[in-house]
Amino acid sequence: MITAQEIDDERFNNQPVVFHQQFRPSSWSSCDRAIWLNVRNASFVTHKATTLRTFEIGHRLEDMLIAEVRAAGYKVTHQQGIIRDKWGREFGHIDGIISNGKEFALLEIKTANSKRWKEWVKNGAPESYVAQAQIYMHHSGQLSTRGNKLAKCVFVALNKDTSEVLVDVINYSEPFAASQMERVYNIVEAEEMPDGVNDYRCNFCIHRELCKGEKVTEINCRTCAHINVIDGEFSCAFGNDVCDRHMIHPQLMELAGVPIVSINHETQVIDYGRFTQGGKKADKPCLTSGQFKRAKETGLLTDDFVIELLSRFDAEINGVREL
Repeated sequence: MITAQEIDDERFNNQPVVFHQQFRPSSWSSCDRAIWLNVRNASFVTHKATTLRTFEIGHRLEDMLIAEVRAAGYKVTHQQGIIRDKWGREFGHIDGIISNGKEFALLEIKTANSKRWKEWVKNGAPESYVAQAQIYMHHSGQLSTRGNKLAKCVFVALNKDTSEVLVDVINYSEPFAASQMERVYNIVEAEEMPDGVNDYRCNFCIHRELCKGEKVTEINCRTCAHINVIDGEFSCAFGNDVCDRHMIHPQLMELAGVPIVSINHETQVIDYGRFTQGGKKADKPCLTSGQFKRAKETGLLTDDFVIELLSRFDAEINGVREL
C-alpha cells in the first residue's frame, strides 16, 4: 500500500517553479539587493514536502478565518482583488475589504506558529507584513469607483498551534507607502545591483547563499548582462529566451568570487582571468553561463588541467542545463 514517502515525493516533485514577472508586495524587503535579485529570479528555492504542506494549510486556514469574520457580522468583499503597479501590470491580490456597514478597511489574514504569533502579539505585525499592507492601501483606490483609498488595515492572525486569534490595526501612511513604491521602482530598473544588508535578516533570505558566494545565480534572461529594463519591462535585443549569447551579469559573477579583469566594449568580451565570456581571448577558454555555473559548483574552475584542456582543444563542459 501507499507509504508516507510516496505522498511526500508526489508533493515535492510537483511543486511549481515560481518565476517573478515583476515586484510583488508580498516579496517586499528592507534589503534593496533582495528586491533586485527577486525580480531577476537569481535564486530558485525548492521546499521540503512538509514545508509545502504547511503553506497549503495556511492558505486553507485563511479561508476559514474569512468565513468566521463574516459569521461575526462583518461584510468581506473584493477577495483576491487585483492591484496594479504604475505601469498597469498586475502585481498583487488583497485578501479582501472588511466593512461593518459604516467603515471600510483592508483585510489581511495571516497564520503562524506559536513562537511567531506571540512575537506579533508583543510587537505588532512584522515589518514585511506592515509594508505589504501599506502598499495595498496605497493602491486601494483602484478598487473604488470613486478612487477612495482605504485608511486602515485590519490584520487578523491565527495561531496554528493553539487556534488563538490576534486582531491588530495598521493605519495607512501615505508618505511611507509612496516612498517605498518609488524605492521599489528605482530598484527594479537599476542596471547595477544595489548593496545588501549584512545582519540577522540574511538568515531568512532566499538569496543568502548567493550573496555569500556559496552558489551561482540561476541562468535566465534576467540574470544576463544584455538585459534592459524600461518601464518595468525586461527586454533583450537577442530575444526572450536564454541563448548562447547569455553572459552572467558581472556583479553576479563577482558575488561568485570571480571579479572582472577587463572588458572589451567593442567585442563585448569579458575577461575573468582564467576564462572569458562573450568570446575567446588568447589562450583562455570561453565558457557559456551554464558551463561556468557547473565548473564553479563542481570545483572544475580551479583545476588547471581542465582549464588547459578547455583552452587548447576548444573543449566544452557537458551536462549543463540552462533555464
